[in-house]
Amino acid sequence: MKILHITLIEPTIQHLLIAQKLSKEHQVIIIDTHAEIGTPSFQIGWCKEATSFKGLLTQQEIDFLQILPSPEGYGFRIEWLIKHLVRKCVSLGVDVFSRSTILHSKKNNGKVELKLQSPNNLPGSIETDIVVVDCSVERKSPGNIYHNIDKEHVKKIGRTNLSSWYGVLLPSKHLIEQDDTRTILHRGDGCSEIWTTDPTLHSPYAMEQWHLRIDETLSNAQFENIQHLAEKSLSEIIETT
Repeated sequence: MKILHITLIEPTIQHLLIAQKLSKEHQVIIIDTHAEIGTPSFQIGWCKEATSFKGLLTQQEIDFLQILPSPEGYGFRIEWLIKHLVRKCVSLGVDVFSRSTILHSKKNNGKVELKLQSPNNLPGSIETDIVVVDCSVERKSPGNIYHNIDKEHVKKIGRTNLSSWYGVLLPSKHLIEQDDTRTILHRGDGCSEIWTTDPTLHSPYAMEQWHLRIDETLSNAQFENIQHLAEKSLSEIIETT
């Protein structure tokens, strides 16, 4: 099998699951504009069944990440999980370029050359066979700095029919169970998240508030659906070569 160079832009959970599998046979690079991958949050830490983590996390890792039962499944801090998956990717040989921006792209002898603005310890450009972008979430880059890459050079995965979800973070002691339209997620840090499609969501005890744009078919970014989409996207990525 031909060894491919595959670049994943602004990694989502789906990206990181794909990277773990691809790294067994190919060379994988992750590029992210943020200094700390996974922060700020751009997906929701929720799954309905504990079996969703089967084959992905060990029981020790589940305990470490404090994935806790919630009224509608299991809740967890999405930042913790993404950082953990990034570490696993690195241990498998995936290269991670944080604080890096693609300035432009061009075709060069059948490959895509990416010119980068990166920290001094990283290369100023790379050549890759495939560039992958996940369209199932909407991410905001620091300082409104975005990648400049020719759309003809990108393989898009995920659907683009995004819907809005609104969330608040508050101490669990101030949580009031209200109605069925709200999803309540308990976290391991003594706090809870409330999520809804209602833009009027408010709490006087809110420590943080979110407005996320997520693929509506993910059913609020449930893990079991993300894993299914990752498997599907993995096949699509390889088939394009």
